[in-house]
Amino acid sequence: MALFVLKLSVVLGGADRVFPSEFRAEAFIGRPFGVGVVRVPLRDDQLGLLGPVGIQVREESDRILYPAVHIPRGMAVLGIGRRVLESSSRPAAQIAANILGDASAVRVYFVFKGDEPLRLRVVGSRVYEAVVQPIPDGREFQKCLREWWESLGEWDRPVMVGLPEESLLGEFMPYLECMLSHRLGLPRISRSEEAPEEWVAWVSESERVFFAPSVGSMLRSAWYDRHLYAPHLAMVVVEDPVWGGQSDAEGPGPEGKARPGYSSVEAIAFRVPASCLYLRFGSYGNFVWFQDFLTRIGGDWEHLIRLRRWEPTVSRQVEESLALEQTLLARVMGPMVVEDVALLIGDPDFATGGTFGLLFKARNDALLGADLTRQRAQRLARDAALQEEILTLEGRQVSFLKSPDGRVHSYYVAEDGFHLVSRSRRLVELFLRTKEGKGSLAASPAFLKVRGKIPADAGSTVFIYAGPEFWEVFLGPQVRIERMRRYQALADIRLVQLALLAARAEGLSLPSTEHLMEGGFLPPDFGPRSDGSCTRLEGSEVYDSLRGKPGTFPPVWDVLPNSATPAEWSAYQRFRERVADLGWVGHPVAISLRWQLGNDSEDQHERVDFEVWTSSGGRVFRLFGQSVGEPAENQVLPLPEDVLAGELVGQNRRFFWGIREFRFPWDPAEGLRLRELFPLRDWIVGYWGEVTYAGDRPVAAPSKERVGGSGEVEKRRRILPQIGRPLLLGRADPRTSADRLGRWVAETDNFRVYSFHQEVLVDVLSGFRLEPADVPAQFRLHVADLSGRPIAAGVNRLVYARAFATTANHLRLFQSLERMFKLPPGRGRAVAEQLLGGRPVCPLGGEYIWIEGPGGGWSSTAVPPGKYHRWLEQPPANFQAPPLDWFRGLKLAVRTGPDGVAISGSLGMELARDENTAELQREKTPGN
Repeated sequence: MALFVLKLSVVLGGADRVFPSEFRAEAFIGRPFGVGVVRVPLRDDQLGLLGPVGIQVREESDRILYPAVHIPRGMAVLGIGRRVLESSSRPAAQIAANILGDASAVRVYFVFKGDEPLRLRVVGSRVYEAVVQPIPDGREFQKCLREWWESLGEWDRPVMVGLPEESLLGEFMPYLECMLSHRLGLPRISRSEEAPEEWVAWVSESERVFFAPSVGSMLRSAWYDRHLYAPHLAMVVVEDPVWGGQSDAEGPGPEGKARPGYSSVEAIAFRVPASCLYLRFGSYGNFVWFQDFLTRIGGDWEHLIRLRRWEPTVSRQVEESLALEQTLLARVMGPMVVEDVALLIGDPDFATGGTFGLLFKARNDALLGADLTRQRAQRLARDAALQEEILTLEGRQVSFLKSPDGRVHSYYVAEDGFHLVSRSRRLVELFLRTKEGKGSLAASPAFLKVRGKIPADAGSTVFIYAGPEFWEVFLGPQVRIERMRRYQALADIRLVQLALLAARAEGLSLPSTEHLMEGGFLPPDFGPRSDGSCTRLEGSEVYDSLRGKPGTFPPVWDVLPNSATPAEWSAYQRFRERVADLGWVGHPVAISLRWQLGNDSEDQHERVDFEVWTSSGGRVFRLFGQSVGEPAENQVLPLPEDVLAGELVGQNRRFFWGIREFRFPWDPAEGLRLRELFPLRDWIVGYWGEVTYAGDRPVAAPSKERVGGSGEVEKRRRILPQIGRPLLLGRADPRTSADRLGRWVAETDNFRVYSFHQEVLVDVLSGFRLEPADVPAQFRLHVADLSGRPIAAGVNRLVYARAFATTANHLRLFQSLERMFKLPPGRGRAVAEQLLGGRPVCPLGGEYIWIEGPGGGWSSTAVPPGKYHRWLEQPPANFQAPPLDWFRGLKLAVRTGPDGVAISGSLGMELARDENTAELQREKTPGN
């Protein structure tokens, strides 16, 4: 065994020091690769921005491949113990500190080529250098190889202590697992996953109905399951969908005049195919506002929940594909030109070539038509590769712009004051058929029922509707099977892209998919799929032979299959079973958003009122409906000091609660130093209780209180199990607390209220009252505006930790791509953008940069050089974490009943700071 005492070169400070027991390296000869490991005990002052996972191992002749960092579990605890022992002067303590230091060492495994000595350079915030002579030792080689393989599979462990995450390394590491397992004969890495909570599984399954599975599952399936989708398998006939469903039924009269029993319907709905997902904006200004709203909401919650913040290129792709420029549209789409605007969607997954179109109802037909025609002519003049073809569809002339590479794919037709610009030929055909009353949304009984609940004149800024006719097509076998084939095509393209990177990292030039297969970088049966399509490699371009490049695939509706393999049909049947289990998918769903500005120019707040209705909420809301009573028409009014308040109407009881303060166990001004060890019951300061009156009626403020003989709130004593109570809740002093659990209780004519804090109970008791509610509901939630409250500092720290972890997740992706594929320094971000199709956004407000130098690497301008983030440390003084910078309160009400589930409420927001957006918002007229 090669074991060396090595020299440590200190980057920061400039002095050389020798640590005889702190750094060890081993290397063992093998074929096709040898394997080695370095062990580096790290102290806090040696950690860079990414902590232990940021360590890099380099070799002078660039022979190292596929490094994997192994961080011992419990490393943080071991590090604390080591520091405590090192502070002692006793020899025994120093020996114990050395033992703990070795146990907490970070190990970096790697494979390498050749048998010559390795000149290693281990780079973190300090640089270790070593020369290691590999030795032949079969037993140690197998042991070290197994440990390297296990460590390589640990890429999905959290970057930051205490933070679960969805690692961005899942964009490529599953490929390396499959490829190296195939080439080296290693077992597939198994992962035991705990079953998620029911509501988490419900959300995840709902998301997979609309969008692609995880990249990791797609890559593994593309490697191991190819035999199920081979083109020579027997095919199952797939029937065509019924376009428009039942919407040929008799509907309202012309121009939305209501027949008996129906509400009025907007005129544009008469030209909307019922098979579409319908988003009505009423004006182009509303459309712009909705884009900005989704960006603010979606981006901030994405980094809080998924630890990623990626700005997709979808909006640019939409403009490019339709040959429409938003700046030109904004100039003409005023109320004098356009009366109504709607976005029609057949397939909402824009990243795989969605089916969609923009439908305008003109107020000035000639002006709108001339402007749209002029835009298309200007685009033709600028792009020599662009071609225009005049088609005849359903007896009407249709302009079709297309580019050879698929970037532009735009149909335009105008009829009777309606103008449609669409990616899909079939969508244009269905639109033209609606003139004869065939398959229109206005003729759908389900849509008419929804309009009875949310009328067209309700003032909605955005109205979204998915009816049974949409679900029938979207969930049908043709659309689903084609969508899965697109995911397979995308996975194959990703396999080839990653195979090229891996081959180049190993110094191989493999210019074709056949050469990559021979070298083991692609599956041995890589080739055509069930529909005859295959992945082609021409130079550096990778694309699908039938669909083109990612982001330019033709619309799903235009290339529907008429046959499927048995495996595809079986997968579709399983998909329909999951959909049926979800419950809500397939039923009509309607969403109304109404945006309102503040009352005057000084009010920098905006409010979004929302209303959601569906005829079935699925298993989650079904369980909720079985647990609650009849909707209450009044509500327990939240108190002004409450940060969070809620109410639940049970079958026989009615509960309410309020939280006034979260007392964090650390001082926000002093980092993580605990200010006191108080029991968990004192972390949350609030109250809970139940309504005790009979009947649902508004009442005045309570006037009677039950108190003890001493004038204190009544004390109730109850013997409770003692095991674990002192740890969780602390020991209650019988002289100053209400019972052995520490609760206080008080009653009035209408309320019984509990709290662990007597002063809270006395303060809130006189404030409770019932008031008529805006809508009947069984569950209500109120979240106050957190800005300016004492709790804001602690919440800001929690959100800052998530934002920092998102930044670390992005930086780790850039660094890992460079490390695994030997990219030139600073190229990781560009490759990440190519693979993920978007631009990474730093939620800390900085820009991602590459820092040159021995201890350099990827960082953010929002992070001090060499900074290592510790869990829940103090954010910068001027930092306000999103969404706290715009969130100004939330009200929510939920009601279930025989007619479905209704969710309504309002979201308070700080007005957008962007001058152009704010000006557009103030000039536009809300409502449609």
